[in-house]
Amino acid sequence: MTDHSMLVAYDLFVGVLASLVLCILLYRNRVQLRTRPSIAVSFVGLFLFVIGDPLVQLTYRPAIHFVHGVAALLVAYGLYDPMHNRLRRTEWSVFLCADPSAVRSPPEWMTPMDGHILRTLETAGLVLTPSLIARNIDRSRGAVNRRLNELAEHELVERVDRGKYEITDRGRRYLEGETIEDGD
Repeated sequence: MTDHSMLVAYDLFVGVLASLVLCILLYRNRVQLRTRPSIAVSFVGLFLFVIGDPLVQLTYRPAIHFVHGVAALLVAYGLYDPMHNRLRRTEWSVFLCADPSAVRSPPEWMTPMDGHILRTLETAGLVLTPSLIARNIDRSRGAVNRRLNELAEHELVERVDRGKYEITDRGRRYLEGETIEDGD
């Protein structure tokens, strides 16, 4: 066995191990994948890198650049939202951090529902009613309405029209990791 073949076999072995870890991560977060297909696209790109690269080196080496290019495009598309010209930070932070409080400590007045409301408004990029938000986060309209009032008092959401809300820049900054003090 040549040095090149041994190196390719090693790459394939490491690729299979990395793929198993990726599969475990995907399985643990399978519910989130239904609402965030861009994450799945990135994982397809990662799989193509870790498994496709050694397989192509073993079978048809001239195609290696094509495989790398396709894999890079898939990963990049999963990380970047061309429709809104932004990185998909919120989606990935929610996917990778099962408990967002591990990243930052929310103020005492916030509830876990507040994060769901903010993410729904941010992801939708639209003005939404409490009923629509409640339906998307599986909560009652009354509970969502109470939390929207609290979030509006702290300037994380804005009441645009009677019964219609949108996330503010401050709310987006909070989702990106900015800390909000209890007195704010």
